[in-house]
Amino acid sequence: MVAILGWIVAVLQGLATTTAIVLWRAVSRLRRRGARQLAPLPSLIVARPIRGLDPGLAANVRAALAQRYPGSLETIFVRDDTSDPAYRWCDAWWTSRRPARS
Repeated sequence: MVAILGWIVAVLQGLATTTAIVLWRAVSRLRRRGARQLAPLPSLIVARPIRGLDPGLAANVRAALAQRYPGSLETIFVRDDTSDPAYRWCDAWWTSRRPARS
């Protein structure tokens, strides 16, 4: 029984050593080649419908605008009814944050 366990341990050590050597060679090859240039990410346009004055509307709008994406990102808030209270809220919200023009 001890001989079998010794043989199993030896095989596992051999596999671990072989794996370490293969990984070391792969990493060395990658380092020699240098970093590849990644292709630019596609531009994104996100359409977000807004209707009604839901609780947390301001926080949701701020969170949507705070999203980060490594490529170009445009967020469009879609409002479909001028009588909707969210329509007026959005206008007031944007007006209060828009920089003054000279």
